[in-house]
Amino acid sequence: MNGLVANESEGFAIYDVLMSLKTEIRTVALGTATGQACLLLAAGTKGRRAYLSFIPVMIQEPRVAPSGSLSASDVAIRAKEILWRGQEYLKDVYLPEEEESDTSAVTDGIGAV
Repeated sequence: MNGLVANESEGFAIYDVLMSLKTEIRTVALGTATGQACLLLAAGTKGRRAYLSFIPVMIQEPRVAPSGSLSASDVAIRAKEILWRGQEYLKDVYLPEEEESDTSAVTDGIGAV
């Protein structure tokens, strides 16, 4: 993988399909892995995820699709919903319940987006 996935719903759809597979998933980042590309990198089987040492791997804030026909308050409501839902989903993805590790760095990073 290299770069961004244009739309959050596309990235989540690809992630869901990968998670439904019964086989081992190997993911490798050869270029920038930000936003949904970072999510897809995390979709790899534990121990089978790799990235080059100089590659930026960053979680990005979910974006609201352009909506010129909505009022400002509707855009604000939609943005809050997307941010909350996106952050909760990302916590589920990046912090699986079965992993016992220090999660403060990840939760702080997700909370900052």
